[in-house]
Amino acid sequence: MKHIGARIKALRKSKWWSLEKLADKAGTSKSYLWEIEKGRINDGIRVGLLRRLSNALGTSTEHLIGVETQAAGDDKAFINAYMKLPDHEKWIMRKLLPVIARTARK
Repeated sequence: MKHIGARIKALRKSKWWSLEKLADKAGTSKSYLWEIEKGRINDGIRVGLLRRLSNALGTSTEHLIGVETQAAGDDKAFINAYMKLPDHEKWIMRKLLPVIARTARK
């Protein structure tokens, strides 16, 4: 399973964007984004930055972190996908789930 940085890099490259362009769009530094893409920073990525990156890349935060379900009510698929995540990505999910739940209620 790809780490978050690899997914970010693949999406960035699919748009033919430089590190600098994505960093500018997401409001972060080029060097910090490079560290994320290389997998050197995983569990220290803030939820706000993940949302800005996913918005800039035109994808969902769930897709960016590698957890998507086939259907909204498919709890079993979600749990199975979650269990396959590396520990640092599970940590990120635990931080994101309350934010996603609040957003879904609005």
